[in-house]
Amino acid sequence: MPSPTENLARNVLALRQSRAWTQEELAGRVGISARYIGKIERRQASATVEIVGRLARAFGVEASDLLNAKTGRSQTSRAMRRI
Repeated sequence: MPSPTENLARNVLALRQSRAWTQEELAGRVGISARYIGKIERRQASATVEIVGRLARAFGVEASDLLNAKTGRSQTSRAMRRI
């Protein structure tokens, strides 16, 4: 079973790509550096609860969706259908 950090990395990457956002665009929406976004996506950095909340708001999902493997995938699928 993947860890919440692995789920976060996978879900942030999938949601960002589904919206065709660059790391820089997402970073601007969240108020953190693009470098930090990259580290989250590569599982080289952990995100604080505050950052997870900001990421969730930027994507329009619940914070738990970013940390949950099953829910995160369903949110990603819904996001993909909106494109």
